[in-house]
Amino acid sequence: MWNTLGSFSLRNRFWVLIVLGLLTIFFGFFATKVQMTYDFVKMVPQDDVDYLDYVKFKETFGEDGSIVVIGTRHPDVFKLNFFNDWQNLNEEIQKIEGVQKVVSLGSVYNLKRNDSLSKLEVYPLLKNKLKTQAELDSFLYILDGLKFYHGLLYVPEDSIAVMAVTLNKKELDSKACIPLVKAIEKKANDFGLKYNTDMHISGLPYVRTIMSSRVADEIKIFTYLSILITALFIFIFFRFISAVIFSLIVVVIGVVATMGLLALFGYKITILTGILPPLMVIIGVQNCIYLLNVYHKEFNKHGNKMMALLRLISKNGLPLFLTNVTTAVGFVVFSFSGSAMLDQFSVISGLVIMLIYLITLIFIPVAYSYLPPPKPQHTKHLNISIVKDAIQYIDDRQDVEIHYYERPMMKYLRQLRAGEKPAIANLSVKNIIGEGLLYQLCDGLKPKIYTHNHHLSHAAAGFQTSPFDDATIVVIDAIGELDTISIWDAKYVNGKAVYKKLWGKKYPDSIGLFYSAMTK
Repeated sequence: MWNTLGSFSLRNRFWVLIVLGLLTIFFGFFATKVQMTYDFVKMVPQDDVDYLDYVKFKETFGEDGSIVVIGTRHPDVFKLNFFNDWQNLNEEIQKIEGVQKVVSLGSVYNLKRNDSLSKLEVYPLLKNKLKTQAELDSFLYILDGLKFYHGLLYVPEDSIAVMAVTLNKKELDSKACIPLVKAIEKKANDFGLKYNTDMHISGLPYVRTIMSSRVADEIKIFTYLSILITALFIFIFFRFISAVIFSLIVVVIGVVATMGLLALFGYKITILTGILPPLMVIIGVQNCIYLLNVYHKEFNKHGNKMMALLRLISKNGLPLFLTNVTTAVGFVVFSFSGSAMLDQFSVISGLVIMLIYLITLIFIPVAYSYLPPPKPQHTKHLNISIVKDAIQYIDDRQDVEIHYYERPMMKYLRQLRAGEKPAIANLSVKNIIGEGLLYQLCDGLKPKIYTHNHHLSHAAAGFQTSPFDDATIVVIDAIGELDTISIWDAKYVNGKAVYKKLWGKKYPDSIGLFYSAMTK
């Protein structure tokens, strides 16, 4: 299958590139239609009991979360000029398109009994603008008798005035929400400048507007940064520009496909789906690095470019497929949560990961088939032995030691006790004492090596990188040699870290193993 795919792609490489171009244009068209979400993100399942109660509440009492609240504190709150200007602010905000109703001190209502109709009638408490301070004092006297408004629209003892602005649902759930809230904010701030007072604005529409704006900006920042950093890494690693360019093409197609699929499925960009573009950048780049590395390694064997490209697909299509499909499945399992937002994230991420896999597997060989064979400087990375060079550097300096994070003998004995097949198959004295493992890591070199308790290594890593002089440390993992949970007392004595084990739990009792079993 993979050999057939490779032969077909390379024989029809021109048309393959055309199809990829058309696919990018297709997704790009829909990507232009993707929208930000300005509504509440539905985190809980829609059949959740509390969510159903919330829906019933809204059906009974109307939509919530549509009010912007403006408040200020000023000693002249109940002076005529300030009061009239506050009422003017009320009227100016009311004229803004998208504002449904504004309620403040100057627009409050009262009830009166209509005996002839046997009902209560609502009437505005203030019908005309006040002209004198005496009229205002009279109004405030009447208002003081309406305790309902006290603490909601004004706090006389603290000279606080509050204004509530109700927004239309239609504008609230669209991109028009941002300019609408900003227009209200500007009116309020202009009022604050006039009286040299701080204006405090709050409410869910205001918070959602700020968050939506930040999400939109941060999606761009994180996507550009992820592309820039990965491009720099690829260039440093491979040292030729074509590796960067072709990898970025794969990445761009992946990002465009992500946004296009969001629009095709009718999803909007949320705070969670907003991380998909930079996430797809990382996944696309790792596929490209793997294929380029294998291509160079295969070319070095025989020097035949087309054979190396063909084997790149035929031999590595399945391993790369398994790598990507396991990653995709890891994201898709979120769809079982019942949360609408997690469902959207899992579906789009799973589809795009597999799409990026297919694009990378076909595009990289086809693109490199048009280029000349790799030069020797392009394959230098295949001859780098970082571990060997580091060990040799240490071995040349007798004052430097290697401290290994666990005791291989204890680990091996535990593996034998558990009946693990690799441990039984490789049963030997060298493996039991750990010598074979450590010196194999050192590639034949023999520096000074010290082994330490695995949980002690965890404790030291936490304590000796912390700002504390003494600490109690809890270590919990799947298993370290024999310990699964341990508690340590740590402190510095004469500048040296000293550890004392206070308590521990041993294999097979393990919270970490239980967690691993439940989350696989």
